[in-house]
Amino acid sequence: MKNIIIILAIMFCGCIENNPVEITQEFDYNEYTAIINQQGTNAPVATVLKNTLNKPVNFTRLQAGTYMMFCANKFTLMKTVVYIETAETDSTYIKTLPSNFNDIIYLYSYVWQTPTVNQIKNVKLTIRVYE
Repeated sequence: MKNIIIILAIMFCGCIENNPVEITQEFDYNEYTAIINQQGTNAPVATVLKNTLNKPVNFTRLQAGTYMMFCANKFTLMKTVVYIETAETDSTYIKTLPSNFNDIIYLYSYVWQTPTVNQIKNVKLTIRVYE
């Protein structure tokens, strides 16, 4: 998948009219997008919307509010970006942290800084791994 970012720059040359210049930069990446839900002592369940990683992403529950996403050798360090879209409130938040391995991302759910279950409801998760 290619994502093209277009930047318009306006050049000023003395009294000459503004000349828009288009500069493009292409970024190649693979993407995993899913809607995730979690209940009780179960691992999060993903409804996969898109997966160009060419490998499955597996979710594991480690403890209350702490989960692991595993995809063998796909989450390249310093090239993996995670986006989370959720209706967060003042007391509930969901975050991710990378690991020191190329195949694990940790997922956490909290209420008032306390790890908790049943807070991951219809959360859109997107992971992009840039080449």
